[in-house]
Amino acid sequence: MAVSIRMQRIGGKKEARYHVVVTNSTTARDGKCIEKLGFYDPTAHPPIFRMDAVRFQHWTQRGARPSETVAQYAKKLAAAQPPAAATAAAEPPKAQG
Repeated sequence: MAVSIRMQRIGGKKEARYHVVVTNSTTARDGKCIEKLGFYDPTAHPPIFRMDAVRFQHWTQRGARPSETVAQYAKKLAAAQPPAAATAAAEPPKAQG
């Protein structure tokens, strides 16, 4: 079973919004999905893209292929967020006792 990460359209006519989903590559665009990772709202100003980066990485490590669009947005999202190691190093140490 080939698994892909792609966008699933939701919303009405001329009010498109999308869920970022993990699905079997042979399923219809708006068909059944394995897991929802996030959403994209191009109608907002500025457009909103949110996705669970940890789950995205989990699925890509297991062979799921992101669509070109999802890969572009994931790349932008990763560049905008600080790395987890830098965030953990910036936090003050916890007091014990």
